[in-house]
Amino acid sequence: LPDVICTFCNACADLDLSDPKTRGGGEGKDSSLSNKDDHRASITCDSCGHAMDLLDLEMRVVEQLHDLATAYAASDLRCLKCRRVATGNMAALCTCSGVYKVD
Repeated sequence: LPDVICTFCNACADLDLSDPKTRGGGEGKDSSLSNKDDHRASITCDSCGHAMDLLDLEMRVVEQLHDLATAYAASDLRCLKCRRVATGNMAALCTCSGVYKVD
């Protein structure tokens, strides 16, 4: 997740949500995920240690997925052989027998 800004100290960092340290699999104080007494994990700032808003981080991930889905839906299918844009919604092949690819 690029450019995550801590609301407490305004430090900016990129979060790797696939990293075991970020997801809570890391050991020691290098881990940016700390477990609370209520067994919920919270992502903390590497600079100040303040807990980040999980709802805000979740909304950023959802927005990125929405943007990717919108970009894919708005993209054109283009024939690899003749480079024409697909006109039909369900056609698997172009009229020139070429295969369509997302533009």
